Amino acid sequence: MTQIKNHKQLPLIGASIMLFSFFVIATATSAQEDLTAGGTDSGSALTQSGSTQSGSTQSGSTQSAPSPSISSPSSPKESARLNFLRLNPSNQYKGEAREKRQKEQSKPYEPLKEITFPFFTPAESKKADQEAQMAQRESARLAGQATGIAIIEKSLRYHPAIASATQDICEAQYSVLLGKTGYYPRINMNLSGGDKWVDETTRVDVQGNSTSSPEYDSRGVNATLTLRQPLYDWGRTSATIRGAKEQRGVAVLNRTIRMEEQLAEFYRMAFQYVLQTQLISHVENVLTDVQAGVDTMEARFKAGAARLADVRQAKIYQLEAEGLFDQATRDRDAVVRAMDTTFGLNPKNAENAVRAFITARPDIPAIITADETFEARLIRRNIMRAKAEHRRLQAERLPAFEGVVTARIWDIKDIGTRCQNGSSSRDCSTHEVVGAIEFNMPLFDGGANAAQRGGLNAQRRGLEAELASAERRHDAESRRVQDRLLGQIQQLSQGAERLTAMSEQFESQKLVQERTRADPLGVMSLQQNFSNAQAQQLGLAMQAELTRMEALFRAGRLSQTLNIEIGDSGC
Repeated sequence: MTQIKNHKQLPLIGASIMLFSFFVIATATSAQEDLTAGGTDSGSALTQSGSTQSGSTQSGSTQSAPSPSISSPSSPKESARLNFLRLNPSNQYKGEAREKRQKEQSKPYEPLKEITFPFFTPAESKKADQEAQMAQRESARLAGQATGIAIIEKSLRYHPAIASATQDICEAQYSVLLGKTGYYPRINMNLSGGDKWVDETTRVDVQGNSTSSPEYDSRGVNATLTLRQPLYDWGRTSATIRGAKEQRGVAVLNRTIRMEEQLAEFYRMAFQYVLQTQLISHVENVLTDVQAGVDTMEARFKAGAARLADVRQAKIYQLEAEGLFDQATRDRDAVVRAMDTTFGLNPKNAENAVRAFITARPDIPAIITADETFEARLIRRNIMRAKAEHRRLQAERLPAFEGVVTARIWDIKDIGTRCQNGSSSRDCSTHEVVGAIEFNMPLFDGGANAAQRGGLNAQRRGLEAELASAERRHDAESRRVQDRLLGQIQQLSQGAERLTAMSEQFESQKLVQERTRADPLGVMSLQQNFSNAQAQQLGLAMQAELTRMEALFRAGRLSQTLNIEIGDSGC
């Protein structure tokens, strides 16, 4: 820069600069006044010079409006005005907007056409797409759960314990059919043939002949057909059928109880698998942070900023996390093998089953009365079976009436050869039909019937006492399970608040550590405590789900809640 040697020139230069600035400001002010007063003419001229750009803007293009094209100035005043337009292009569009608004107001009113399609703003359209995707995912999730439940249902249907209980139902059903046969007639046939080796008989037949008649001669082939129809047995048959039906009811309840037991056992494994899987994922994230902390402590130790005890403590935290990871991995693998061996199911089935249970189960399962439990119903069935057997034994002491029809034929092969000389045909009769009513009554059996009835009475009284005990036990255990669930829910709520406070403390301490780098071991200690609290919260949440499952199992509503049915016996 050239230095000014003559300081006398400074006032003259300053005055020239001030005059030039005043001229520029005055010119700009004059141009603005002319534009405001005659904005229509200048706006139309500018609009004509930039018609292409403004037309594209009005046609709905999303691009920003281009700057107007300015023609070459014809005078200094026009040049100043055009310079002002270049600096403030928005004034041009004010005139254009005013003209457009006047044209629109001059148009006649046209009513809006009815919109026949759904209209969404971009935000609403995005929200609708998200809701549709969520509904689609929910539908797929429910379909996966239904498929998982169907697989579990099939596995339970073919489980050996369920198959054994099913065969017990079939056996009891055949016992019912056996009891019903007492109402139907029994038909027996006897066919015999032989010859008399010694004949010293001197008795005469009904006609007075000395020769034995065919029914007494013991020769030839003889046939006997007997039909017996029970007429009245004082309820012996009905008591037998009733006892068999009660036994079938016991078998049905036993199969249902076994299904509930196997389903509860599977869910214990499924919840254990899900818990261990969550713990493994949690500890993996913790191990990454702990490893970073150990590396930091080792670097500080090498730099002389940390003690060896601090490094060892950091490695202890790492070993604790690794031990928890290894233990969770072993437990998970053991549960997977147990599920495959016992039920033939894989971890995916377990995850679907847990999701289905959490979706279907109530928050707090209701306590049912003791009379509705499977145990009470089973005991009552056994009591009714003992009573039916007692009635049958009482009926056996009374006389029974039975109708008997007997048809006999003698000397079947000699029917066509007898009486060929045409003598009296009364000597040639070889068959008969006899009808009778039999009356049977036991008079003395050595006390066998009374002993059986006494044993059944003792069995019935024992079952009644067992029923009363089961009712008390159910009420106490159901209340205890519900109280445990309520306590776990409260602990979960308190644990969530504790985790929130620990998270805030950890983040605050972590921020301080990032700024000061003074206590990395303290941050690792807080992180370890926070990680242990998170693992404890995971275990407590799974324990609460297990308690809900136990409550439904004790109420006999586990399979009903999951809509699992194994069908009839198929006998």
